[in-house]
Amino acid sequence: MGDLSFLWIFIIIITCGFGAILYLLVSHDSEVVEEEKDNSKHVVSISKVDKLKNLTERQKSILTYMIEKKMAKPPELRKIAGDVSNRTVRRDMNILIEKNLVSQEGSTKSTYYKYIGE
Repeated sequence: MGDLSFLWIFIIIITCGFGAILYLLVSHDSEVVEEEKDNSKHVVSISKVDKLKNLTERQKSILTYMIEKKMAKPPELRKIAGDVSNRTVRRDMNILIEKNLVSQEGSTKSTYYKYIGE
């Protein structure tokens, strides 16, 4: 008789365990769906963060200056960038242009860069 009651207790415990696991899986999936709904509102901010990813400190300082001033000419940017060549500043600006953070206006000596706002 003792073996039979042990078997029933074992079956009840196993059933409860599976029920608890099933409950956790179902409730966790609904939380993930709710989080996905909330995250869809923040897609724009995540893409902005992605744009800033992999920028060098020099590029970040140039971008900070561009955000503050809204537009700048290459000589101004060279002062911000520090002791680097004109070509290096151009390369940095090309990276910021590719990431759609700034735009280039004009050409040759009339070139200036504009910060692309939100």
